Amino acid sequence: MFLLTIALRCFRLIECQVRRAIKTLRADLAGLSGGNPKRKTNRPTAEPRLKAFAGIMRAQRQESQGFRGQLGP
Repeated sequence: MFLLTIALRCFRLIECQVRRAIKTLRADLAGLSGGNPKRKTNRPTAEPRLKAFAGIMRAQRQESQGFRGQLGP
């Protein structure tokens, strides 16, 4: 139960931070509302945003000067 509570709080934190950033930019985003990919919204929920990043992975490798991060599909 404790892990579920932490996961829900993280989920909500992501949602609040993105909404705050979108409000600052005064932008509407398309493709982040459920069921209608063409609809624009300035208050997207966390689930469609996480699905938008589902195909992106981060790899990290150690080099002589430290670790190097890399994003890829």
